[in-house]
Amino acid sequence: MEGVSSFFKVGGRVPLLKLKYYGYDFDLLFVEVPCYIPLRKEYKENLNLEDTDKLINQIIFNLKMGPIEDIRSVILPLSGYRSNLYIAKLMEKNFENFRTLLLVLKIWAKNHFIYSGQFGFFNGTNLSVMACKTILLNKNKSIVHLLEQFYITFTKWDWTNPVLLESLVDHQQLAQQSNNSLDIQNYQDFISIKNSLNWDINSDYNKRRQVFGLDNYTIYDQNKHRLMQHAKRMWPIIAPGNPPQNSGFNINYSTSRILLSEMRL
Repeated sequence: MEGVSSFFKVGGRVPLLKLKYYGYDFDLLFVEVPCYIPLRKEYKENLNLEDTDKLINQIIFNLKMGPIEDIRSVILPLSGYRSNLYIAKLMEKNFENFRTLLLVLKIWAKNHFIYSGQFGFFNGTNLSVMACKTILLNKNKSIVHLLEQFYITFTKWDWTNPVLLESLVDHQQLAQQSNNSLDIQNYQDFISIKNSLNWDINSDYNKRRQVFGLDNYTIYDQNKHRLMQHAKRMWPIIAPGNPPQNSGFNINYSTSRILLSEMRL
């Protein structure tokens, strides 16, 4: 393809396609639906928000007997796509401001070496959520004002409260409404799986304990104390996917201090 110098897939919880086009780097969300999952004929090539939610619920239902990690590996990329659709809907009247603000924030984060989600810093998803939240709190403002408010808002944010664009209650209602849109025989099993996939405070803490290996310690020592600091919920930035996920999960005690330090300069 003309202008493309590299194009490859990067694996992970949410796979990406890395593209270099005329010298510019792009990350494309890669959504893969297993061919053995029968899809409804009414789904269009370009899914809207409602169709995406129906498709996600259908996939969860069809995979409900499989291991939860297998379900998560299929659902998370599609959930990321759904998150982008939801943010685009919220920013429909402010899309130019949103796009400009997000671009400026990405350039700033990269120039300050704090743009790498896998290493506990910012990534495209949590910056998108934070930029969207900033605009929702400061409508019809200039880019300069929005940028200033971004730093003020999130350096003073009470991080015991998650950054939300969509109420978690809405997702519970969405799951309950699925009973009308899907032919579900084991409805309670479906709801149970949905709840296990959704972000919540307790599951987030338990996952962080597993990541830092806290359950492997039989005695309390300085190293365990240090790891417990990292395992605490730091920056819960909830992407409005289906299921909702903490896009700030990898931010830990050390990287949180670095992020706040850079934002206060």
